[in-house]
Amino acid sequence: MAVELTVQSSSPASLIPLVVAEATSSYMKISSNLGQSTSIKLADGSTISGALAVARYLCRVVPQCGLYGKTALEKAEIDHWLEYSVTSISVQCDIKNVKSYLDT
Repeated sequence: MAVELTVQSSSPASLIPLVVAEATSSYMKISSNLGQSTSIKLADGSTISGALAVARYLCRVVPQCGLYGKTALEKAEIDHWLEYSVTSISVQCDIKNVKSYLDT
């Protein structure tokens, strides 16, 4: 399976699908480029838009990587961290607040 990842260079949230793409690249062919928004174009021509949607898709189609958890609880915890990373970390990176939040 080959996919084409486009990332928005001005968005810190675009780092999320780039990291996931790197982690899954040994299982699938992923080409990447810069664009106006973050999306992934699948082999059948379908497109998925948004940094989190792209990251989740890649994690789900390559379960061998173990990036999305195995149980419903693990998957919910990963979703929570993804949402937090986009809404809090990418907007304001105060490492003390981030560490405090993640430790609770």
